[in-house]
Amino acid sequence: MKSCPACGNENTDDVQYCEDCGRELPAEVETATDVADVAVESAEITDIEHEAEEAVAEDAVSEEDAVVVDETQDSAEEFTDEVEAFEEDSEGHAGEARIIEPHLVVVSTGEKILLTEQEAIIGREDPISSIFPDIDTTPFGGLEGGVSRKHARVYEKDGSYYIEDLNSTNYTLINKQKVDPSSSQPLAAGDEIRLGRVALLFML
Repeated sequence: MKSCPACGNENTDDVQYCEDCGRELPAEVETATDVADVAVESAEITDIEHEAEEAVAEDAVSEEDAVVVDETQDSAEEFTDEVEAFEEDSEGHAGEARIIEPHLVVVSTGEKILLTEQEAIIGREDPISSIFPDIDTTPFGGLEGGVSRKHARVYEKDGSYYIEDLNSTNYTLINKQKVDPSSSQPLAAGDEIRLGRVALLFML
């Protein structure tokens, strides 16, 4: 029933105007029970949404934990492999001193040239003149770089290494200092050797 706010007459729910005075009646007011039912339904929907969000969050955390665990296991396995390899190497070489061969490094290519002999002539191969130096610079620009056929001599004496210029056309330089053809220049690890425009590093 709808009560008229003007005259108090009780009208049926389906009328819009008071049957007694003709006053427009207000819309039907929800009862307390209806409001409570709506609130309960809203609360249930909210709880369902929260449960779904929590489930998604737990899945995401689980995936992150799984990734961390996998990465940790991979790191541990790699570390273990490195340790085992080191231990095997240590067992196989127990009591042996590590020997590093003296060598030259071609600056332009990074190529290593071992100095296995007591003496080595560095130059540029010339089959016509039957000149075949111990270290041929032709593969890394010796001809274009002005390296003589017999440019310099590197040799070892009493455990130390020296270089001697063999009257080359474009000179031999150690750390940008010209080597006098009449004397030998001692070599230290890391020295730069320039034969014309070809650069080498002496390493121990």
